[in-house]
Amino acid sequence: MTKADMTKSTIGKSLHKLLQTKPLDEITVKEIVEDCGISRQTFYYHFQDIYGVVEWRFQQVSQELLERIVDTEDEKTQKIQVVMNLMLENKDLLINIYRALDRSYLNHYLTKWTKPILYGIIQERAKNYHIENDALDFIVDIYVFGLVNILLNWLDRGLVRGPVQRMEYFDQLMEGGLDDMLRRFSTRSPG
Repeated sequence: MTKADMTKSTIGKSLHKLLQTKPLDEITVKEIVEDCGISRQTFYYHFQDIYGVVEWRFQQVSQELLERIVDTEDEKTQKIQVVMNLMLENKDLLINIYRALDRSYLNHYLTKWTKPILYGIIQERAKNYHIENDALDFIVDIYVFGLVNILLNWLDRGLVRGPVQRMEYFDQLMEGGLDDMLRRFSTRSPG
């Protein structure tokens, strides 16, 4: 890790720490630099403003999540649970991003996190069918849209109580509904 990356990391962790006690729009650059023990000039050398730190920190969390997902060889429910656990670990950051920025920002990242999981699951199940790539992508998009909106609605409620019931419904949809959808889009029956 370079010195610049270490400084960015320190700034990001400081912001993350401050988010545990107050909303993003009440945090100042002064508080961050005092917590880090750096100068304002150093802060502005690395980031244009606090929102730049938020985006950078969120990208770090996103990268960590993708690495955890790749390292998880378990079934889909465990991989989705990894997403939910990381969301809980970074609850303050996510809620503040969600409140301060735009819902589409989190939508983009949640889609980025969940699409590889669901694509792998659906692609594996589709091996028994002859599905055009466009149709497979469409099916994946439908399931990603559903899962991302379940997670965004969970954020709407402040990440209180995991969306266990919704995830159980989603699992049922994946089990029964996916095979039905694959069958409907298939140009030949499963062999």
